[in-house]
Amino acid sequence: MAKIIHIIEADQITNSIVVADDVDASAFGGVDTSALPSEAGIGWKLINGVWTAPDLPPTEPAPLMPLSARQLRLGLLKIGIKPADVAAAIDALPEDQRDQAEIEWDYASEYRRDHPLIATLGQTFGLSADQIDAAWRDAMSL
Repeated sequence: MAKIIHIIEADQITNSIVVADDVDASAFGGVDTSALPSEAGIGWKLINGVWTAPDLPPTEPAPLMPLSARQLRLGLLKIGIKPADVAAAIDALPEDQRDQAEIEWDYASEYRRDHPLIATLGQTFGLSADQIDAAWRDAMSL
């Protein structure tokens, strides 16, 4: 059989080694795992007599994938924006932008978060970039 010993420097586990059961951990400058929580590993620290897991770095949010028309419209509905509201917002655009916006809205095969129409509609409905991102992420699961 085998066991894990931990090398500890300045009250922190700096290395973990798998050795045979009959090996003395102190020969490697380590301690036997029986003195530590079973899940302890590299990076754990002894703080006020308690072994504590290291803080994990923040995880990156999932990338904002394109949405289908269905996902986008259902996502908007979930935040209180109806299709008629979007149609009215597009109708209120300056004429030189309106026709292109109508085509984009009605006929796009997918919608991308970074498309200018999304930013324009977000501003029209008073949504911040963070609010749009959150609604987009939610819509990705629909």
